[in-house]
Amino acid sequence: MRIAFLINDYQSLKATMTTSMLMEAASKLNHEVWIFTIGDWLIPNTGKIMAKAKSYPAIHKIERNQQLEILKENTGKIINLTSFDLLFIRTNPARDPNKSAHDTSLDLAARLEEFGVLVLNSPLALRKAASKLYLMNFPPEIRPESLIARDKDSLKTFIKQKGEQDTVVKPLSGTRGRNVFRLNPVNNANHNQIIEILQEEGYIIAQEFLPEAKDGDTRVIVINGEILEHQGKVAAIRRLPPKGDFRSNLHAGGTARPAQISVQMRRAVEMAKPRLLADGLFMVGLDFIGNKIIELNVFSPGGFRDAERFADFSFSTRIIEKTEKMVEKNKKNN
Repeated sequence: MRIAFLINDYQSLKATMTTSMLMEAASKLNHEVWIFTIGDWLIPNTGKIMAKAKSYPAIHKIERNQQLEILKENTGKIINLTSFDLLFIRTNPARDPNKSAHDTSLDLAARLEEFGVLVLNSPLALRKAASKLYLMNFPPEIRPESLIARDKDSLKTFIKQKGEQDTVVKPLSGTRGRNVFRLNPVNNANHNQIIEILQEEGYIIAQEFLPEAKDGDTRVIVINGEILEHQGKVAAIRRLPPKGDFRSNLHAGGTARPAQISVQMRRAVEMAKPRLLADGLFMVGLDFIGNKIIELNVFSPGGFRDAERFADFSFSTRIIEKTEKMVEKNKKNN
């Protein structure tokens, strides 16, 4: 296969990232791999979809762990993306300050689909699931009780109605545990200030605080609506919050541990599956607290390094193998 990876930038790439692991896995399986950023698209007058991209060094030709160093030093060349079999979108929209380049990238990726290129995840699906609003598509029993609003009075009423139970408030489109607050209905002196801070970013999602949060959360990788696993070993990690914090995000200081997947969590994934498949969300990171889904990561779900370490299995290789079958099917349909 000819595989292209769309990323935010080259310099932030690290060997431990899921994107790097997927590229390495594809190269090991002898696929041709190219990488380009959200600022590298080129659309000539012919209407073809082009990009200035860099070739991923073939694994068997260089020493291990030198791929990214060589990749970053390459100057790149113009390629015709319509001749590719697969485009992996591995971006974070929050890292595009004005979102223009990222939004344009999704539009152009959608045009690639018209040329018969398989794009994962589907650009249209990524737009639908770009914020935590997408959670509301799932049955209420598998997600926390929530309110999405920007109105301060409505949010304060929701918090008050929780009685003695705390509420978590955060930006509807936030990432990496940034600006996530736990509010107590009694000690409410700073509620106005916190809500005003969040209002500056747009809409707010308020969720009931789940007591199981003290034990961290669980990131589960879901492929085509099913938990990614091999011989009972699951592509999942348990993330523990640092002392004095309730956030488990690794970027916020959380630590990764092996995860246990409960029967209720498996049922929740089954209940989410029809919507994920209908919308074309091939690869999703579902974050659980207890047995409830609190967030989805649809752009660039991570956690593979620790999941593979705990399971002693290459889940990234398994994903590339799954895309091989999808590309074959896509070619038959086109």
